[in-house]
Amino acid sequence: MIIKSHIDPIAAYETLLLELFQKIFQNDGAQRYLGFSQVSQLATLDGLPSWYLWFSEKRGAYSLTLIEGDTMSGGDNMSDHQESDTLEARFLVRYFPDPGDDSFDALSCFEQIARLGHFFDSTGTPSFDGGRAIHDGFFVAGYVDILIHSSRADVDFFCSAPNRWREYRLDGLKLTDKRGESREVVSPGTVDRDFPGWDLSFFIFDKIVSSFCFLSGQAPRRTGAAARPFFRYEIDAEQHVNAIPDTDITESVFGVCFSNGTGEDTVKERDASFVEQLHSQDFALIGIWEGPDEIPAQWRRPEWWTINTKHFHADPDHVCSCYEDH
Repeated sequence: MIIKSHIDPIAAYETLLLELFQKIFQNDGAQRYLGFSQVSQLATLDGLPSWYLWFSEKRGAYSLTLIEGDTMSGGDNMSDHQESDTLEARFLVRYFPDPGDDSFDALSCFEQIARLGHFFDSTGTPSFDGGRAIHDGFFVAGYVDILIHSSRADVDFFCSAPNRWREYRLDGLKLTDKRGESREVVSPGTVDRDFPGWDLSFFIFDKIVSSFCFLSGQAPRRTGAAARPFFRYEIDAEQHVNAIPDTDITESVFGVCFSNGTGEDTVKERDASFVEQLHSQDFALIGIWEGPDEIPAQWRRPEWWTINTKHFHADPDHVCSCYEDH
């Protein structure tokens, strides 16, 4: 009888992110450098881990929620189990703008009403009951996919989102105010939602990748990007939604590969896996880059290659040994 160990992908990803956030929030210098303000963990109705995150550069708040987790097995015996199994997970990224945030006006009317209503508490995030009552499609910015290969140092990160989540109200939208009077808030055939999915998603993706560089002491092995045409959404008076191809909207995916493998076969396999992930679901490859100078400006983050060399003080009043008395 062959005994195989079984890896719980949900627990593995929860542990990874807990270690990442703990490492950052236990070091005041790193926390300030990366712009993290606060973090709060919660669980979905299905018991999946989720986090609320606040950043110094943003007036609003984010949520990062694990919505899918699985194991892709590549071997049949115990000896190659650890090397061949890959864990994969998808995280949903939501952004809850402060009413004074520029992106607040890009929300749909119903999202704005929800954001200003009793669903949210003083932290700018949904309350316990509010989080369970808000529509699944509200405040969605994009997705972060994480693949863990042979170890938690051997990881790929991917960000995917359209540049705009755009919804049109074909018949317009009328709402009734507190006095019972009906008022048109969206004219027929015009945009109700125009949320900047990519910019909002890549912001938190950058924070996660930067934090992983700090946690693991690694720089990326390679990065890559791909894109495909996306859709606008048209909604009629009966709330039927149709996805219509729109050449003005593009869905992008950007990946960052970390690999501690040194064998030639291992390196080739990891590189092929990374490229295959970018090509999935009919995305057209834009490029693969091994250093920051090669990456197009809109995706370039040179600090991913330098943060592992930076020295951060865990205590703001700490006198560090890097200062010597000569």
